[in-house]
Amino acid sequence: MELVLVVSVIMYFAPSIIGFMRGHASKWAIFAMNLFLGWSVLFWFWSLFWSLSNKGGNQTVIVNNQINNK
Repeated sequence: MELVLVVSVIMYFAPSIIGFMRGHASKWAIFAMNLFLGWSVLFWFWSLFWSLSNKGGNQTVIVNNQINNK
């Protein structure tokens, strides 16, 4: 019985766990949505997709505009 409860809690908070493990920039917002709205299947999936999305960190884009004149 206790094992079922533990597995259920882990599954419920899976989006939050994923967000914290990945170091997502919005991990606390994901946790809040998961905590308060996760009972709704729609918001649970929304927080899951959000936690799996881009971490929101800095991205570096290198543009090379060099023209080779031979």
